[in-house]
Amino acid sequence: MKWLTRLLTLLAFLSVFLTAAFFGLGPQWVDRASNRVVGDPGRIPTLDTLALHKELIVGDLHADSALWGKDLLVQNNHGQVDLPKLLEGGATLQMFTTVTKSPQGQNYEHNASDAPDNISILALAQRWPAETQHSLFARAILQADRVLAAVQQHPQLTLVRSRSDLSALLTRRQAGDIVVGALLGTEGSHALDGDVGNIEKLYTAGFRMMSLQHFFDNQLGGSLHGESQSGLTSFGREAVIKMQALNIMIDVSHSSEATVRDTLETTQGAALIVSHTGFQGHCPSPRNISDETMEMIAEAGGPDRRRILGRRDLRQGYYGNYKRHSLRHRSLWIGPHRSRVRLGRLRHYANRCLPVAPPDAGPCRRRFHRRRDSCRHGGQPSALSGRALTPSLTPHLDHKWPTRGLVN
Repeated sequence: MKWLTRLLTLLAFLSVFLTAAFFGLGPQWVDRASNRVVGDPGRIPTLDTLALHKELIVGDLHADSALWGKDLLVQNNHGQVDLPKLLEGGATLQMFTTVTKSPQGQNYEHNASDAPDNISILALAQRWPAETQHSLFARAILQADRVLAAVQQHPQLTLVRSRSDLSALLTRRQAGDIVVGALLGTEGSHALDGDVGNIEKLYTAGFRMMSLQHFFDNQLGGSLHGESQSGLTSFGREAVIKMQALNIMIDVSHSSEATVRDTLETTQGAALIVSHTGFQGHCPSPRNISDETMEMIAEAGGPDRRRILGRRDLRQGYYGNYKRHSLRHRSLWIGPHRSRVRLGRLRHYANRCLPVAPPDAGPCRRRFHRRRDSCRHGGQPSALSGRALTPSLTPHLDHKWPTRGLVN
């Protein structure tokens, strides 16, 4: 029976090893595999570029850093952004989005709502509290708490919940303080757990932006990558009305076109955010929405035409090549003073400088990389992936126009 004893001992040691690897190394391995830096890092910025960069207000509307459990105050050599990288990159604002569900086999074309969930496994490996195994709302709060803890621990990271917070942040930066403003948002409103009352709870916790969907249809309506391509449900309309009442910024980045149009109808043409989605006309991909729907979003916003276009829009849309684009002869309203800017001038500056394409830019990626090094002073790209306003456009803007969800 010695062989049996040895076998059982070996199996016991193997079980202990695998368990330790799952809890100790598993999350880091998934983080490294999921968040890789690819492509040419580009040339070293010139002194003129660095000087211009310091004058810009740079913000990014989407980062899932809080999902992975790393210390946001320590510079990591892998994964998504942390405070040292934001400080080094000259960022002013960073939206930390909370990912609460991700279907296995996630893709741009078709995802089932009842597919096994990747986040459940990650939550188990990171030893999240028991309530997060059955509550997406609890997962959002947990990730928000990680950001709030970092804010409390470091004087160079501050939470932005209102226009007064934003004004104070910009005043500090103008006075020479190196500080970054953190905002909280959801990556899909399945984080509500089907309860409209959770919108106010998230708002109280500091959330100021909520996206409606992620990669699958949810109780609010159809996803751009889901099965139905349907619009808002009755619950979705109720949730949108509640978000609007609280002045929460509504993000439709992963929403189906029907959902986007229903949201515009429900909000009576109020401003929406498209934090990371592009134009089909510029880059055909199931990741992007039609030019017509994007134009409806751009034209929305009430009497002063306010709206926000996010980082992928700048890469794949408004700062793109419009020679074959259905919008190329149109104009845009920029900012609260309804300053009209011809798209031809945007094309002019786009041809001088085009930011780096994202990894999921599909067939457009090589074109973006080839043109990246043609930058001239006046439209340099940010070292980060967020918005960088050129000097030609900044006179038309003030810091209040992108703050629909920031109320005093």
